[in-house]
Amino acid sequence: MKKCVIFLFAIFSFLNAWNYDYRDSYEIALSTELETGSPATRNDGVVFDSLRTLPPRMRGFGDKEYFETFIKPQTRDSLNVRCVGRWPFGPGFEVYGDTSNNILCFGSGSGILVFDISTPSNPARLSQIAVNGLIMQVYIKDTLLFVSSYGNGIEVFNLANPSSPVKISQIDVPARDFCLKDTFAYCVAEDSLRIINIADILNPYQVGACWDSSYTISISGNYVYTGGRWKLSAIDVSDPTNPQEVNSLGVWVYTLTVDGDHCYCVLNTNGFTIYNISDPLNIWQESQMSTVGGVDIYKLGFYVYLPGFVIVDVGDSANPFVVGDTALPVYAQAVWVNNNFGYGFVANDYEGLTVININDPTNPVVDSQYYGADDSRDVFVQGDYAYVSNLRKGLKILDITTPANPFEVGEYDTTGTDPILETVWVRDSIAYVPVYSSIPPICRFKTINISNPTSPQLIGQCAGLTSGNDIFVKDTLAHYIETGAYHRVTITNPAAPETLQRYFLPYTTSWSIFVQDTFAFIANADSGLRILNVSNPAAPFEVGHFDNPPGGGATGIFVKDTLAYFATWGGGLRILNVTDPSSPSEIGFHPAAAWDVVVQDSIAFTTSSTDMKVINISDPTNPIEVGHYVTAYHPFRLFVQDSLIYAACFEAGMYIFERVPTGIVEKAQIDIVTSALSFKVSPNPVTQNLILLIFFPYKDEYQIDIYDIQGRKMSCLEKGEGKGTITKKYSLHNIPNGIYFIILSTEGIELVKKFVVIH
Repeated sequence: MKKCVIFLFAIFSFLNAWNYDYRDSYEIALSTELETGSPATRNDGVVFDSLRTLPPRMRGFGDKEYFETFIKPQTRDSLNVRCVGRWPFGPGFEVYGDTSNNILCFGSGSGILVFDISTPSNPARLSQIAVNGLIMQVYIKDTLLFVSSYGNGIEVFNLANPSSPVKISQIDVPARDFCLKDTFAYCVAEDSLRIINIADILNPYQVGACWDSSYTISISGNYVYTGGRWKLSAIDVSDPTNPQEVNSLGVWVYTLTVDGDHCYCVLNTNGFTIYNISDPLNIWQESQMSTVGGVDIYKLGFYVYLPGFVIVDVGDSANPFVVGDTALPVYAQAVWVNNNFGYGFVANDYEGLTVININDPTNPVVDSQYYGADDSRDVFVQGDYAYVSNLRKGLKILDITTPANPFEVGEYDTTGTDPILETVWVRDSIAYVPVYSSIPPICRFKTINISNPTSPQLIGQCAGLTSGNDIFVKDTLAHYIETGAYHRVTITNPAAPETLQRYFLPYTTSWSIFVQDTFAFIANADSGLRILNVSNPAAPFEVGHFDNPPGGGATGIFVKDTLAYFATWGGGLRILNVTDPSSPSEIGFHPAAAWDVVVQDSIAFTTSSTDMKVINISDPTNPIEVGHYVTAYHPFRLFVQDSLIYAACFEAGMYIFERVPTGIVEKAQIDIVTSALSFKVSPNPVTQNLILLIFFPYKDEYQIDIYDIQGRKMSCLEKGEGKGTITKKYSLHNIPNGIYFIILSTEGIELVKKFVVIH
C-alpha cells in the first residue's frame, strides 16, 4: 500500500509539472472506502476516477509467483455463462503502424481497431479485435500483430488480411511491455525480464529470465534496456538462456526507447533525458529537458516524438531542442509517426485516434480525430440498440441486432470541459441523462431524441446540482441521485423537463436508486440503504433504513415485490424483507462482493471488481452461486433482457453475456499456447444431419462430444487425429428436439458451440 501511495504521489507531481489533469485511482478510492467508510473525493465532491490518465502498463499488478516459474496470465474463466459479443472500446492507449503496408493499429480500451492509412488524414477502418485485457502495447512485425494486454499475456494475430485478423498464438507472460528482435520476444513483467523464443510462432517458449521490475523495454545490439519505478537497467542478452544485468541507474523511468548509442527516456521528475549507452557498463547522461515529457516515445531519424504532441530534434544529442508542438486537449498516451506521408498518430485518451499533420515540423497541426471512447459506466437496452453512458464521451448508441458484433451507430457528445455522464435511462424515443461538467460547473438534466439512433438530438434540459450517479424513470418523473441530493424531474413533456424541489440527503456518496410504488430506495456508501416515501413529489421524507454491514459500502439496489437486493462492496449481497419499509430486515446473504445487482425471475446478477456472478435466489434465505464470468476489467452496471446480460465495463467497453443452465465450464482463455484451431456448425437449427467444418493448424488428436442443456454428456461423436481443414457429417435423427452443445477437445484446448435440433 505504501508503494502504491508513493507511486501515485510521484506521478501526481510529474503530471502537474506539465499541467495535466490527473485523477487518483478508482481502486484507491474503493480501498479508502473500505478502510474509512467513505470514498476518496475531489475537492468538488466528485468521487475519484481511475488511473485513466496513464496507460495500463504503468498501473500496478502484482505477480505472486517467483520469476523462475513460467507465470501464467490472469485466469479468465466462466461457469454457465458465455460471452457472446463485445464492444471493447475505451480510452486510446496505444498506436503502432506498418509503413510498408499502410496499416495502423489503434489500441482502444480492450480492443484493437485496424486502419488502412493510404490516405493518412482519413484512416479507413478495416476490422476490429477484442482482447482479454486493457491494451498495454501493440507491435507489428511483417504480417503479425503482437498485442499485450493487462494481465493477459501477448496475443499474436495474423494480419495478412487486415480486414479479417486471425489469432494464431499466445505468449503466456503477463508482459507490461515487450520488444522483438530476430526470433526472440523480450518481455518485462512486474518481477522479471523473460525471453521467449518465437521462431515457431505457433509454439513460443521461454528460454531465459532474470529479475527486473519494469514496465518499459527497448533493445539495441546485445543489450535490452528496461525502465521502471526504481531504475534504468542494461541487461546483456547475448546468451538468451542466461540474461545478466550489467549496469543500472537509480532513476524512475516512465518510458524509453534506444537507438544506436543512445537511450531516450522520460523520467518522473526530470523530464526528457538522453543517456549515452555506447558502453553499457558506463552509461552517462548527455542532456536533459525538464519541461518536456510524456508516457511514450517514438524516434524516427533525427526527431523524437512525444505524444503531447511534441517534436524534439536530437540530431545533436548533447543539445536537443523542441522543434514544434501542439497542445492536445486531453492526456495523450502513445504516438507513432509515418514520415513517408508526414503524419503523426496519437492515442489520445477519450478523444480517440488523433491524426497530426507534421509536414512542417515547426508547426504540427491536429488534422482529425476518430473513434473516441472512455469509461463505460451504465447501459440501457431497448429494442435493437444498447445505450451506453460513456463517462467523458457522452452517450454511445450501439446496434446489437447481432449480439456477436455490436457496433456504434450514433453518439451524443456531452459538452464542456471534463464532462461527466454516469448513467442513462431510455423510454420510447427519449434518452434521459444527467450531465455534469466541472469546468465551469454546469449541471444539466437532458432529454435526447433517439428516434433516429444515428443522429440523436437534444430536445430539452433543466438545471441540476452535481453529477447524477444513477437514474430511474417511472411514470411522469425521472428520479436521480447525485453527491448529496435526491432529484425529481417532471418529464410529462420531455421537451420541457422541469426540476422539482431537491431533497438534500443527510449523507453523501449515493450510488444507486430504485423506485417501487411510492418508495425510493437509495444505496449509500456511507450510511447503507435509505428508504424515502415519495408519494408526494413535493415533499419526500425518509421512512426507514438498513445500515451498511461490516466491511462495507452500499453501491447497488434492486427491489422486486417485498424483497430488496442490497449490493455492498465489502459486505456481499444482502437480501432484505421490505414488506414494512420502515423496518427492513435481512433474510439472506451471499458473501461475494457486489457493486451492482439486477434480478430477473429467480436469478440475481451481480458485478464485482473482476467478474459478473449469477446467483440463484429461488430460496432467498439461501442464495447460491450458479454461474460467473471473469471480464477484462471491472464490470460496473448491468442490464438484463431475456437471456442476455449487458455489462458496462469501464475502460473495457461493453460485454454481452448469455446464461445457459448447463454444467459446462467454457474457458475464455486456454491453458496453453493458443492456435487457430476452429470449427463451424451447420446447419443451425439441425434437422437430420450435423456438419462440422474443422481447421487444425497442425496435426493433433481430438474428441467431439455432445452435451444437453443441463450439461449431461449425450454421446461421443468421434475421436481421431486431424490436420488442416476437414469436414465431418453426423446423423442426429435419434436426438430429441432441444438445445445442445458440441465440444471439440484437443490437448489443453476446448471449443464450445451451441446448436438447436428441430426434427
